This record gives sequence, C-alpha cells and structure tokens, in this order.
Amino acid sequence: MTKVIPKARPRIGKYGNIYSPSSKDEQDLGLLILREMKLHNIEKFQKDKLSVKLMIGYKNKKRGDMDNIEKYILDSCNGVLWDDDRNIYEKYTKITEHCIDYLMIEVEKMMISDIIVEKIVKWLKGD
Repeated sequence: MTKVIPKARPRIGKYGNIYSPSSKDEQDLGLLILREMKLHNIEKFQKDKLSVKLMIGYKNKKRGDMDNIEKYILDSCNGVLWDDDRNIYEKYTKITEHCIDYLMIEVEKMMISDIIVEKIVKWLKGD
C-alpha cells in the first residue's frame, strides 16, 4: 500500500505564481483507489453532496498534521472516487498510531433530510 503522507505546502514559482506541488505519491494513491473501486464494483460519485469518513493508521508516531494528511487523501480521490472534493459537506477523520499502516475511506451520499437540517442550523446561526 502507498503510505499516507501529508500534502506538500504551496510553493511560489519563479514568476510569483503560487502553486501546489502534485506528487507521484498522490497519483499512486489515486491509482490504488481506482483499482479497489474496480475490484469491488464501486462507481465514481458524480455531483452528489458527500459525507466522508477517513480512518488512517500509522506504524509509528511520526506523521504530519491532520489537515495536510486529509488534503493529500482528498486530492488523491479527485477525479477518481468523486468529481471534486468541493462536494464534501461532512468529514470525519481518525488517526491511530502504533498499529499497521492502513487507510479506510467511507463515502456516503448525503440524504435530503441531512441537507435540510444543515440549512436550518445555518439559518438559526445567522449564516
């Protein structure tokens, strides 16, 4: 399995442009996910509102920040498991250390009732 690593920080190009370096590791993880999808007959989520659960295990304690690890995984899934990670409306992540290296991704389409509750909560908060 490809080890889950943190997403690289944005860089400044020689002409002042800001870009995020795409790594071979990200592409490898995307290919691994695609292979698992074909093996288990899972279709790509289109323009659905999604709920995503990430469970990540590390053999030791050496790892990056959770937000960079999440970004690496979510970017690896873009165009493979879903169209774009902008479609993720709910996310849960759990990292376990001192176990085996692993990655589990659970994706569910959000139901209309979830979306309505989300809008009501935003309205009550004044967002």
